[in-house]
Parts: sequence; C-alpha cells; structure tokens
Amino acid sequence: MNSRIHQIGWTIAAAFIAVLFASGFQGTAEKVGVVNVSKLVTTSDFGKSSQADIDKLSAARKEMLQFVSENPVMNVDEAQKYRALSLKTPRTEDENAQLATIKANAAA
Repeated sequence: MNSRIHQIGWTIAAAFIAVLFASGFQGTAEKVGVVNVSKLVTTSDFGKSSQADIDKLSAARKEMLQFVSENPVMNVDEAQKYRALSLKTPRTEDENAQLATIKANAAA
C-alpha cells in the first residue's frame, strides 16, 4: 500500500513539473506602446501648475530686466537688493515697501 501511494506521489509530482516546465517556455506576445510624455505633462494638473509657476518667474525676471534697462543708475547695494526682492515670490509688506523705495530712488 505504501509503495503504491509512493508511486502515485512521484507520478503526480512528475506531471506537475512537466506542466510547469512546458508553460515556462511558451512564447508570449510582445507588447509595444508609445507614450506621449509631453502631452502627459502639459495636460496633468501638476504640469499646469508648474507651467504657471514658470510663467510667473519669467514675468518677474522680464519686469526686472526692463526696469533696470530703463533706469540704469543704481548703486551696487541697491541693485543687489532690487534683484533679490523682485525675484522673491512671497514678499512681505515690508519687502514690498523696500522694493518701492528702491524703484523710486532709481527713477529719480
């Protein structure tokens, strides 16, 4: 009886190994896809908010460069302070007042 169960166990194990071996070497169909990353970035919420931030920074830099080209007379300390304050995105009321003072002095 024991040898009969032992033979059935080996037969089942051999059949199981044969199924695993046969299924492991089957060719699978290759899948190829194309992703338009540019469209994905521009249409996502993160991409839109990033583009808005870039546009704000660009506008601030253009405004700063235009003001400096129109008012080239500033000392080095005022110019550095003007650059730092005009490019700072969250400005306090005190910093806005300092920026307005520097602009008024440069325009005068």
